[in-house]
Amino acid sequence: AFDALHLQQVPRTPTPYAVASVDGGGSYWHHRRDGTDTGTMVATELLPRLAESGLDTTRLGLLGWSMGGYGALLLAGTLLRGKVRAVATMSAALWTAPGDSAPGAFDDAEDFRAHDVFALRSALAAQPLRMACGRSDPFVRANHAFVDGCAPSPPTCASRPTRLRRSGYGP
Repeated sequence: AFDALHLQQVPRTPTPYAVASVDGGGSYWHHRRDGTDTGTMVATELLPRLAESGLDTTRLGLLGWSMGGYGALLLAGTLLRGKVRAVATMSAALWTAPGDSAPGAFDDAEDFRAHDVFALRSALAAQPLRMACGRSDPFVRANHAFVDGCAPSPPTCASRPTRLRRSGYGP
């Protein structure tokens, strides 16, 4: 996914960065009834391994596409709160009601409410947030609803409906 960035050609600088990713499977980045919990795996396994490798894990940026976009928002507002400096999503898999979610995304309506990223918007207020979603994407309405409820609220959000943003990052 990052091949086009040509990261190997970036010269070493005093502020190096790393890109790390994991496959979250189909668990939607939260504790599931079957015991799966990929969000906790990121916080308690991936980040410690990165730190053991000498990387600074105190300043994180999260990027997620679809289910990963939902996960980036969820982790930034819960398990990684205070460590995340910015969040970017592409076509975040968001729903505004439990009955709207994809089959298997949540165990039941109670699980949906317990992991509702819309309820985390105040916890995410300090993070720069960039959300992108195509006009015909099935998640575009929920992505707009999420951004519209963020503080600071629109008009700082721009370029509806294809690009959504808050906190001064990009057009």
